[in-house]
Amino acid sequence: MKLTFFVSFIVLLLLNDCIGSDLSVKKCEEYRKISLQTENEDGFLAKIVSKDGKISNGVLISENFVLASTALDTSDAYAAFGNETHDATEHYYVNQVHKPILENFVSSAETNIQLLQLNRTVKDVRPACLASKPIRQDEYMEIGWSGWSHTTSNTILRDVLKVLSNETCRTQLNKTNAHKYFCADSVKSDSESCKIPYGALFRKENGRVADEVVGLSITPIDGCAVGSHRVFVNIFTNLNWIEQTVWPDDVANYTTPRPTPTPRPNSGTMLGGLWSVLILLTVLSVFV
Repeated sequence: MKLTFFVSFIVLLLLNDCIGSDLSVKKCEEYRKISLQTENEDGFLAKIVSKDGKISNGVLISENFVLASTALDTSDAYAAFGNETHDATEHYYVNQVHKPILENFVSSAETNIQLLQLNRTVKDVRPACLASKPIRQDEYMEIGWSGWSHTTSNTILRDVLKVLSNETCRTQLNKTNAHKYFCADSVKSDSESCKIPYGALFRKENGRVADEVVGLSITPIDGCAVGSHRVFVNIFTNLNWIEQTVWPDDVANYTTPRPTPTPRPNSGTMLGGLWSVLILLTVLSVFV
């Protein structure tokens, strides 16, 4: 009986690693219920414009927080959503920049992970959901505004990428913090990714962008070089910091997931199989 309970406990730990954070899931459910006058598939994609007119990409993840990975000086930047032409009233200025405390940097770009707290609530835009499960070696879709200048950036580009194992791109990842990142390559030879400054990677459904962000690019240039791979911040393994910064009052009421060491192979039956094993063990414990 003790052995059965021990095995059940191990299975529960594995399930916890699969289902993600209760807080993020709850927020996602709330956002998906928001009714908008005009639906926009990429409405949560933010164009971050620095003081000198350079741009980068970010993702609206709450009513007043944009998640980004950028080399820009965002202290005097603003975020805009939707069409590339914006009036002053549509600019949301960065009120505060939040950065995690990191050690054993993969590269200097690692310090560019940021949460941009805006000066006011973003209206008429539905925030994106945060990654609800560990990244897998599957296909995802990267999106982002093209170009590096606000005056020339007028198109949202899309590219399908395949996530690789960390072993494949071990030369670009620091072993200590490898679980915080993952690598991906375009599935097409004529990739659009090299034209996207710090793009965002989303789950893909029926060939289209879903509303769940799983990664942010930190290698917009090196990742396009021959023999290199694009490196992304792993959103799922950074949930603790994100949630504590964006929803500090709610964190105590919810559990958060543990880091996942490496991208897992795709398996649609994994979660269902674990539940089946747990149910079987529970039944056996009654008789053992």
